[in-house]
Amino acid sequence: MSELENAEVLLAEAQRRSLLGRSALAEQLALLGTFSPDRLSTALAADDEGEGDPRSVLELLSRRLPSGELMLEDLPRINALTRMLSRGGHPELARVRRTISNVSDSPLQRMLDAFVLGGGPELEERDEDELIASLDVWGWATEAVARAHLVGLSPVTPGKDAIESRLALLNVTRAVRRLAAGGCLGREVQLGRLHGYLRRHSGPHDLRAEPAMVVYGIGGVGKSTLVARFVLDLYDERFDPATGVFAYLDLDRPTLADCDPEVLLTDITEQVAAQLTGHRRQFARNAEVKRRLQRGAGLEASDSAGSYRQQASQLVADLRLFAGGAIAVVLDTYEQLERNHPEQRGPVYELFGLLAADLPGFRLVVSGRSPATAFLDPARPDRVMRVPALEEPAALALLRHFVHKESERARRPAVEVGDELGREIVDLIGGIPLTLRLAARVLVQEGPEVLTDLRSRSRALDHLREEFVRGFLYQRILDHITAHHPPVTTPDLRRLARVSIVLRRITVELVECVLVPSLAPAPAGTATELFEELAGEVAFVELDGGVLRLREELRVPALVALRLADPGLVRHVHEQAAEFYRGRPGEEDKLEFAYHRLALGTPPDEFDEATLRRLAPATDDLPPSSAATLRDAVKNPARLVTARMLEEWENSIFPVVDAALREGRVAEARRLLSERPDRSPGTELYRLESRLAQAEHDLPAATDAAARDLKAAEAAADPTRFAAAALRLANLNELSGLGSAADEVLRAADDAKTLAGWVLLRLELLLNRMNLRERTRLENEEDRWLLEMQARSLMQRASARELAGNSALVRLLAAALGAEEPDRLREALRLIGLGHEEDPARVALLIESLADWDSSLDPPGKLASASNLRLEGGDPGSVRRAWSALSGLGTDATHVLDRVWEQIRPSVVVRERLREIYLWWAVGKPMAAVEASSGAPGSPAFSHSAGGGGAPPVHLRTDDPIDWSRPEVLQLEELILTAYPTSTDLLSLASRAGLDQTLISWASSGRRITREVLGVASRAHQLGDIVEAMLTDPEAVSVHWAVRQLMGEEWLSEHHPDA
Repeated sequence: MSELENAEVLLAEAQRRSLLGRSALAEQLALLGTFSPDRLSTALAADDEGEGDPRSVLELLSRRLPSGELMLEDLPRINALTRMLSRGGHPELARVRRTISNVSDSPLQRMLDAFVLGGGPELEERDEDELIASLDVWGWATEAVARAHLVGLSPVTPGKDAIESRLALLNVTRAVRRLAAGGCLGREVQLGRLHGYLRRHSGPHDLRAEPAMVVYGIGGVGKSTLVARFVLDLYDERFDPATGVFAYLDLDRPTLADCDPEVLLTDITEQVAAQLTGHRRQFARNAEVKRRLQRGAGLEASDSAGSYRQQASQLVADLRLFAGGAIAVVLDTYEQLERNHPEQRGPVYELFGLLAADLPGFRLVVSGRSPATAFLDPARPDRVMRVPALEEPAALALLRHFVHKESERARRPAVEVGDELGREIVDLIGGIPLTLRLAARVLVQEGPEVLTDLRSRSRALDHLREEFVRGFLYQRILDHITAHHPPVTTPDLRRLARVSIVLRRITVELVECVLVPSLAPAPAGTATELFEELAGEVAFVELDGGVLRLREELRVPALVALRLADPGLVRHVHEQAAEFYRGRPGEEDKLEFAYHRLALGTPPDEFDEATLRRLAPATDDLPPSSAATLRDAVKNPARLVTARMLEEWENSIFPVVDAALREGRVAEARRLLSERPDRSPGTELYRLESRLAQAEHDLPAATDAAARDLKAAEAAADPTRFAAAALRLANLNELSGLGSAADEVLRAADDAKTLAGWVLLRLELLLNRMNLRERTRLENEEDRWLLEMQARSLMQRASARELAGNSALVRLLAAALGAEEPDRLREALRLIGLGHEEDPARVALLIESLADWDSSLDPPGKLASASNLRLEGGDPGSVRRAWSALSGLGTDATHVLDRVWEQIRPSVVVRERLREIYLWWAVGKPMAAVEASSGAPGSPAFSHSAGGGGAPPVHLRTDDPIDWSRPEVLQLEELILTAYPTSTDLLSLASRAGLDQTLISWASSGRRITREVLGVASRAHQLGDIVEAMLTDPEAVSVHWAVRQLMGEEWLSEHHPDA
C-alpha cells in the first residue's frame, strides 16, 4: 500500500470514528461506566440511520477491560457529554440516562449516575473504589462542562482536590484505624493527658519552652493502640480551628524507615495538604517549585534549595496562613530511629525545632518503647508519660472485650469470663493488653486450662519483638591474601578481609552476622571456614584466644588508606558494627560499641570515664573533634559535663536561630546567639553567625564567621558540610572583591584530608574554582590546563551515571568546559533549562543574541517558527518579540531551546550567552536575599505577609504580544500555574473568563497552554476577566489572597468590590 493510500485509509477511519462519536448510541454509552457486548442490543437503541451500528462502536470507540467488559474511550465520552450538555444541560443528561435499562452496578456506574442524576453518597461516605471512580467522572465531566460553556452553571462536585484529599486521609489513617478497631479501654487518663497537651499556651513556643510529649512503654502494653486512638481523635477534630491539622508519622512504615528529615517533612506536607482541601493546589505547586529549584542546585544551595530547612520554612508560612499556625505531629515507633539510625536524632530534632520555633500551635508527641532521649527535658516531668500495664478493673474489662471479639472472629460461642476467673487470669499474666489478647484467644479456642504458661510465652514474645537484624558490610580486600582450602576462594577471602579492616576484633559470630551478609554474592564456605582462612593470614592478623585482631602495625595505615580510598565504606562499617554491639552485656562488647560510635562522631560525653580511658590509645582512629574531646576528657573528666551542656544548648538553639533568620528576625537571632559565647569544636552555629552578619550587611564579619565554620566542619569530619562551608567562604570572598582569597579557599579545601576519597565533592569544588577564576579574571592558560586535567581525572574516577544524575555537576561542567564542548551546554539545557530563578539580565542578553541570529537566517525567524513561538513577520522587531517569550520560562526553556538545537547548532554568540548563565549561576545573591523571600520558593507572587492592601495597583496592559518580562505578568502566570495545573483546569478557567477556546492549542503542555490563555486574554483585552474568573472560582481559593495582593485595593474596589 502506498503512502497516499495509507493516508486515505487513516482519513476514512478518522471520519468514521467522528461520525460514530456523534451517534445516539455513543451518547448512551457515555453515560455507562462499563458495558457487556452481549447486552448491548437490549440495553441500547441504535440510530435509525445506522451510523450507531454496535459492532462499529465496539471496534472504533471502545476498549476491552481485563474483566471482559467494554468501556468507551475518554475522548468519545467527553465529546458525547459535551453535545448533550450543550443541547439541554443536566436535564438532557438525565433524559438520555433514563432511556437505558439493565445497567450493571459498579462503583464507576454509581459515581457516574451521581453526576448525571444527582444524589449519590456524600464524599465522606464513599469507599476507596468509589473515590477512585469519582476521579474518573470528575475528569470527564469537568472537561465536558467547560467545552459546553456551562462552568458555574453546571458545577461538578465533589471537586478533584476534595476527592484526592479524602483518598490521602484514608491511606494515612488506615493503620491506626486497624489498631484502634479493637478499642482503647482503660486508657482514659493517658488519652486525657494527650488532649490536654494540645491546648495552646501563651508565650514562647519553641521546643525549649514547650517540649514534646514523650510517650513510652514496653512492647504489647497498648501504647500503639493509645496513640492510634489519639490520632483518630485528631482526625475527627481536623476541622476545629483550635486543634488545627495533624500528621502521623510511623517510623516503622517502609517509606519512612530511613528517618530522613526531608522525607518526614514531605510526608507531613502531603498530610497537611490532604486536610486543607481548598489549598491542596498551593501545596502541590510548592512541591513542584521545590523540584525545579533543585535542578542545577549544588553545594552553594545547601542552606536554601538543597536544604529541607527551606522546605520547613515554606510549610511554616503555609500553616500560619491557612491553618492559624496549629498542627499536631505524632512521631510513632521512635525506637526504630534509635536502633537503626541513631545518627538522625539530631537532624530529626532540628526539623521539629524549626517547625516549633515559628508555629504557636505546634505540638509534638513522640512515642517509643523507651523515652526518646533527644526530646526529653528533665525539668518538665509533665511532658513524659509512661504507659503502664492496666489495673485489674480495666484489664478485666479489656479481657472480656477481647474474648467477645475473638469469639466473633472464630465463629465460636463466647466464653463467659466471670469475675473470679477474670481476676485469676489478670493476676497470672498481668495487665498488658497483648497478653490479654493472647489469653482471650486461648480461652476461645482451648479453654482456660492452658493459661499456666502464658507468663513465659509473653516474655518470649516480647524478647522476639526487641530483637533487630544485625548490620551488614560489603566490598573487596588486600591483594596479597590468598585462600588455601576450598570451598573458600581467594577473591572471596580478599573481599572479606577488606571490610574487616575497620573492626578491631573479629570472631566467627562477626563473620557470620556482620561480614558474610555484607558480601554479594555471598562467599563460599561457612563462617567458621572463612574465619579459619582469615586466621591463617599471620601477616595480617594475630589470634588472641578465639578472637582475631588485625596487627596494629598493619591496621593503622591500612585503615588510613581505606578511609582515603573509600570513606563511605568506612563510615558504613562503623555504623553496622556499632549496631552489632549495641545492647550486648559484655565489657569488651560495650567497649567496641563505644569505639565505633566515637568513630562516627558521637560526643564522648555519652560514655563513662572508664570506657574513655580504655579507648584513649585509639584516638588516631577517630574524627578530629571526637579525638580532641576524648583526650581532653581523659585528662579532665569534669569537662565532660560542661561539654555535654554546651552541645545540648547548641542543639536546642540551632533550629530557633535558623527559623529567626529565615523569617528576617535579625535582632532575635543576634540575642539568641549571644546567650553563650563558647562553642563546641564541631558546632554549626558559626554558619548561622555568618548568615546573621550577612543579613546585617557586614561582609567582613560574615566572612570571618564562615572561616570558623569551615574549621568546625573539618573538626566534625563531615565531608559534605566541609565542602559546602568552603564554597560559602569562597563566595563571600568573591562578593567582597577578594578573588585570590576565594581561589585559595577552594584550593586548600581540595587538599584537605576531610575530602580525601570523596570524588564528587572534590570535583564540584574544583569546577567551582575553575569558574570562579574565570569570573574574577585570575586564570591563565597554564593554570587552566592543569585544573582541567585534574577535573578530567576526577571525572574518570566517577561513573557516567553519577555525573549525568548530578544536575549541579552538569551545570558546572557546562560553564567550565562548554565553550570548547558545546554538547555539555545542550546536556545542561535539557536538564535544568535556564534555572527556576533565572537571571533576567542574562536571559535578556540570550534573547537578544537568539533574535539577532534568527533574523540573519533565511528565511528570517525560521527558528522561532520551528520552536512554535508566535511570529508575526520576518522583520527584526517581530523576531525579537517572538523570542521574548523565552523570558520567565526558567526550567521550561529547555523545551524551546532544544528544538532550536535540533534544527541547527546555535551560533557561538548564543552558546556563549547560555554558558554565561551557568557561569554566573547564583553568584552575587547573598543568603540574606534568599531568606528575605517567603511563600512559594522562587516566586515573587507568593508573599505570606498579612493582608495585601499595601500592594501597588497593577495595570493589566493589553500588549500584543504579551510582555513576559513584566513582573506582574510572571506573577499572574505563577498564580494560574498554581490554581490550574492541568489542561482540564485551564479549559475551565478559559470558559469562566469567556475566552475564545478555539484560539488555544489544548494539545500542548500545561505551561504552554497557560501562556496561550494569557496571550489570548491580552489580545482580546480580557486579562481582567481572567482575574475575575479566578476570584470567583471556589476551586482556586488557595490563590485568592495572592491575586488580591497582586491586583491591589484600587483595582479590587473598582472591578471586584466583594473581594
